[in-house]
Amino acid sequence: MDLRIRSLIKDIKEDNHLVLKALYNYMRPEFLSWFSRHYYCRIEDVEDAYQRSFNIFYFNVREDKVAMQEIKASTYLFSIGRNIMLQVLNKEPKNKTSLENVHEHALEHVSIDYDMEDAYRKEVIVRLLNQLDETCRNVLVLSFYRDFSMESIASELNFKSESVAKKKKHLCMKKLKELVDKHNIVRDSLA
Repeated sequence: MDLRIRSLIKDIKEDNHLVLKALYNYMRPEFLSWFSRHYYCRIEDVEDAYQRSFNIFYFNVREDKVAMQEIKASTYLFSIGRNIMLQVLNKEPKNKTSLENVHEHALEHVSIDYDMEDAYRKEVIVRLLNQLDETCRNVLVLSFYRDFSMESIASELNFKSESVAKKKKHLCMKKLKELVDKHNIVRDSLA
């Protein structure tokens, strides 16, 4: 079974329950194992994250919301899972004793300003990435957002070698920098 998103679209849109069940059961153990090892949380949270991730994966593929259709389904599912796990971990109660002397009102403004700045950065990056071709988008997303090694990127995108992936990343970064310069965007805002 080809597990690239492009090859699964038809079965997902047609609600092929056999394919969906096989896909769900195939990706589940790897997801649970990886997230249990890399995130300090309860197994119930990881299981819940898998269920939520698979649902989001299913609806995004079904509604044509997946831009990078050449990547493996597990890669896309793991990126969804990572976001969900970060949300779960951010909801965990934190030690508040170090914040006793800080006014809640002051904290709210800092958080809002940071969130707005972060949202703006993400919006700028998404707009710029969408102006690149699909291969460049895939290379940069896998490199910077998923922390893939060059060897893994070469394997994921079917490049001949790690050096081809490095060269492609270099060329894509050059294109991205040209877009940044063209639109007069301060590079620090992308950091």
